[in-house]
Amino acid sequence: MSLSQLISCEQNKIRSIKNASLTKPALLNELDTSNIKLNEYAHQIINSERFKPDQLAPSITIIECALSDLGLTGGGNFNQINAAIIKFNLCYCPIEFAPYIRLAYLEQTESKINTVNQNPHGAITIFSKTLSEDENFPRGLYLRNFEGLNWLRGYCCSNDYLWASDARMIFQISSNL
Repeated sequence: MSLSQLISCEQNKIRSIKNASLTKPALLNELDTSNIKLNEYAHQIINSERFKPDQLAPSITIIECALSDLGLTGGGNFNQINAAIIKFNLCYCPIEFAPYIRLAYLEQTESKINTVNQNPHGAITIFSKTLSEDENFPRGLYLRNFEGLNWLRGYCCSNDYLWASDARMIFQISSNL
């Protein structure tokens, strides 16, 4: 499958995400005003000195797809996912775009299934580089509508955590097309 075939799949969503050049406090206010909930891990990421929203590009183009669409029919860990996306001219999303992505996904399908120590049902993970190699620092962020509330949630996991083949993720389409 090529990038154009990946883009043409009906269930895959392509969006242009604009950088509104908001400061951290303004970003947090915008999320709060939009009734988006954050867990403690998301607060840790956004409040980190390594989270630098002032250094973002004006916009990015993203694609949301399942790992199986990338050829990962058995699922994949970070290294496997990274190897797969390179073939499609995709790359990591800058984690600082996560609040803007969450704001663009206000119509996310609701999930009422609670999960523990696994990728939550209905979650859409933003595939980004971690801000810290410290194992106690959250790895990244995901979007979820749980019981009618939109969330931007941080998560922790190891590099060898295996996502299922039907796990949905958001990747940046490389600007080097």
